[in-house]
Amino acid sequence: ALADFLQGYQSQWANPEVGQSLLAAVKAYIERYPDGGYGPWLSFVEQIDQLAQFYQAIQKSADQPLAVTLAIDFDQRLDSSQGQNQIIEWQFSSGSQRAIFPNGNRSLEWQPGQPLSLLLRWASGSRYQPLAGFTPAKGSEKVNTTNATARFSSGGQWALFEFIQRYGQGASSNARKNALAFTVPVGIKPGDNNSADSKNHRPIQSSHISLALSAVITDADGRQQRLAVPSTLPLFAPGLPGDSDGDRNQAEPYALTRP
Repeated sequence: ALADFLQGYQSQWANPEVGQSLLAAVKAYIERYPDGGYGPWLSFVEQIDQLAQFYQAIQKSADQPLAVTLAIDFDQRLDSSQGQNQIIEWQFSSGSQRAIFPNGNRSLEWQPGQPLSLLLRWASGSRYQPLAGFTPAKGSEKVNTTNATARFSSGGQWALFEFIQRYGQGASSNARKNALAFTVPVGIKPGDNNSADSKNHRPIQSSHISLALSAVITDADGRQQRLAVPSTLPLFAPGLPGDSDGDRNQAEPYALTRP
């Protein structure tokens, strides 16, 4: 259903043989009637348009299932990164596949229905350890203090888009990568007699960890190119302006939640 919808959108609405594209028409209408309340529709059409362009770029052929090759840039040292140097191992998983840093593969494939996860492991010699029970918003979903690991994950049919929406910081300026950020409360390991915090077993800081991912495509010349993944999967059309029953008017276009 998703492929049929996006292919139909590209041919009928994004690149029509006659007249404006749907996106251009909506923009022109809003410019003419700025107080009409159609701003949410513009956002919705922009999201559909971006998804359709992404799908067209990554899809190898119409008769093959959707598959996205992801390149993972681990250990992105940003100004906001803190405590990242205490992590000795990074594992990014798609289903049974693994991309591992520092000594491993840096790419994998994702298909609809495959869960995604990021596992971070703190060095055994680190003074710090991740702590459970203090998870902030967008924080680690599972912390194992025994193994000094924190895991971030997403599941469901569209786990890739969920993961980016949950942890994404937006695409980079050249629209080639998605920046992702993760927060893990850490504390001094128990038994450190030099710190009262170790006795109370409470966070003394939060580690802010960054990585980037991008879809890998092959252009017409056979060269590999990188492309940012859309940060939003549009599932529902907004209600019409003036509707008092907005929920009933949220139509799910072509059942986008099904493959």
